[in-house]
Amino acid sequence: MNYRPLAAIVAFSFLALTGCSASDTEAISKTTTDAASSTAVSAEAPLELADGWAKAADKGMTAAFGTLTNTSEETVTITGAASAATDTVQLHVTEIDPTTGTSTMKEAPEGFTIEPGESFTMEPGGSHIMFMDLGCSLPTGSTLDVAIETPESSKNFTFAVRDYQGAQEEYAPGDEHSAAAMEHTAHGAHSADDEHEGHDHADHAAVELPICAQ
Repeated sequence: MNYRPLAAIVAFSFLALTGCSASDTEAISKTTTDAASSTAVSAEAPLELADGWAKAADKGMTAAFGTLTNTSEETVTITGAASAATDTVQLHVTEIDPTTGTSTMKEAPEGFTIEPGESFTMEPGGSHIMFMDLGCSLPTGSTLDVAIETPESSKNFTFAVRDYQGAQEEYAPGDEHSAAAMEHTAHGAHSADDEHEGHDHADHAAVELPICAQ
């Protein structure tokens, strides 16, 4: 007896009943995987912000502070932040020289780690989010929108902009923005009689930046 026709009929019937081929099954599997991955990436970071505020600034640099709480049951590491106000945003820590008492800012390459249910405070003279090379101004009474990022997700927060004059930290030696941070001070040290060949002081005229979008 020849069993091949019977086997072919059974196989055909199975495919007809399932309504899909092997390639269809692979496509469905890939779609399901991609959807799950997309959901994981788009999920909001399990963070809450209390008393979030940023220092007012006409140009140059500013910083944002506040208390972040990890609302999940897993450790959360803040790896960065983003804002429409500038493309250059860093997480910073501040160290105090025990000999001189001078505070020095430097980047925190490993980010800020928050244990489950714990809080992390960013404050003047301590850890903070630094915004450099501002493309718009932040007057007192305005707001600054910031996306705080983790390896898996991010969450948007709004920081109130306040006037603040304290905690004038310097940058750690070797920091890539040290020269920019101290540029104005260096020019201010020159005498009015100094001669700078080919140097036009009109270049240093104040440039007003537009207010950051609210």
